[in-house]
Amino acid sequence: MKYVYKKKYLKAFFYVLDFLGNIIFFLPKLFRKKETSSFNRIAVLRLDHIGDVISATGVLRLLRKAFPEATIDFIVPSWASGLVKSDPYADNVIVFDPPWFDRSKNESSLSLKGLFSLKNLLKKSSYDLAIDLRGDARDILAMFLAGVKTRVGYGITGLGFLLTYEVTRDEALHEVDKNIVLLKSLGIETEEVDIELYYPKENIKEAHVLAKKEGIDSPYAVFHAFSGHPGKNWDLSNFVKVAEHVKKERDLMPVFVGSKTDEENISKVMNSLSEGAVDLSGKTTLATLGSLLKGASLFIGLDSGPSHIAAASKTPTVIIFSGMNNPAQWAPRGKNVHVVYPGKGESLTSLKPDKVFKAIDLVFKGER
Repeated sequence: MKYVYKKKYLKAFFYVLDFLGNIIFFLPKLFRKKETSSFNRIAVLRLDHIGDVISATGVLRLLRKAFPEATIDFIVPSWASGLVKSDPYADNVIVFDPPWFDRSKNESSLSLKGLFSLKNLLKKSSYDLAIDLRGDARDILAMFLAGVKTRVGYGITGLGFLLTYEVTRDEALHEVDKNIVLLKSLGIETEEVDIELYYPKENIKEAHVLAKKEGIDSPYAVFHAFSGHPGKNWDLSNFVKVAEHVKKERDLMPVFVGSKTDEENISKVMNSLSEGAVDLSGKTTLATLGSLLKGASLFIGLDSGPSHIAAASKTPTVIIFSGMNNPAQWAPRGKNVHVVYPGKGESLTSLKPDKVFKAIDLVFKGER
């Protein structure tokens, strides 16, 4: 097994644990009958980042096609739930916030408590199929302890022997395809899916009211200039140049979005821009942002959650992608998604605004 752990002692621990576990579970798996029946209650778990949750929605569509009568629950963290609560392929969106992703709470006792909370949540709904898309040992253990009959996932963080179907993970695949390939173990025919977000009327109304309040009364371009990782960021002066270009050449009002913590930096951008730009930092929920993006003529942003939201909202999208990640694996797909990429391992320091101007031109020409 190829583990994703960087620390050698964790690799060694799970290697030994999985070796022993595979011996114990060898005979039960050997004589296990191939699952051929349908499923009544299905849980899909994706408990991490916004982009990952959005990419996971493709699984819901294929499961609904394969099991049209089943109840399908999508279990996601609260920070992403607003984006998927109206997905037509899920019967229920259930919120679970794993404490092990909360950096402010690093206590092992909280992680243990969270593990049993997840176990109880799964057991309460009596799922006969659970699919963990992340490949997280804690999710796998919770599924097993909850007594879920059929458990599917990746064993990349250990405990793969507790899965009914442990799938070998191909790291070269796009993240959407990594999710979908898990379904093959259930005999489901897989296909390329179009990732799309659906917003309830109240969020669309909120976006309309916000736009009116902030004076967005003409075609606009949305900018997201801040990533949670400093290695993915581009100099703010470059965003100023791109915003001015969009105003002058495309007659689009620049609208900058971000969290409350981005207000100070966005203020610097606004002070450098000529009149006619809007600052929405800290003023939108993710679902309201998505609804706002649906009405935008263009989105320009970094390798972060809002870029995935824009692409899944079918907004023409330009993503400025640093060399930290491979866009062939991580960038959202879409007919009108354009990635500006300096190359593997390269930072955005040397990236000139001209490259982004060219990508914007391609968007408006409808070229890829």
